[in-house]
Amino acid sequence: MVAELSLKAALVWDGVEPDSFRRGKDGHNLSLLARRMADARPHRDDVRVQAVVAALPPYVESRYMPAGLKRLQVVKLALGVQFIAASSVRRIASADLALQMENDEWPGPRQTFAL
Repeated sequence: MVAELSLKAALVWDGVEPDSFRRGKDGHNLSLLARRMADARPHRDDVRVQAVVAALPPYVESRYMPAGLKRLQVVKLALGVQFIAASSVRRIASADLALQMENDEWPGPRQTFAL
């Protein structure tokens, strides 16, 4: 839910009409929402956001049945979702501490997201 709402918030900030994703199944389609966010405001995080989205279990279906994830996978997904939320904020904020950290020796460039 955090991933979905942060993607939608970034889209609304960029002037996308909220009704465009309120009705129908596309409102829960995280891959589509992430692509729309990347189209509206391209960012260096786009590939990583799509990687996290691709790893997430289907939102609606997973509410009613177990996703079959191990604890460490759940933790990695939670961190990935936090990354999506932070990326959404980085797109609309005037400061980007993550870029400064990625360009420094420590912690350095981000690793590829993988479960």
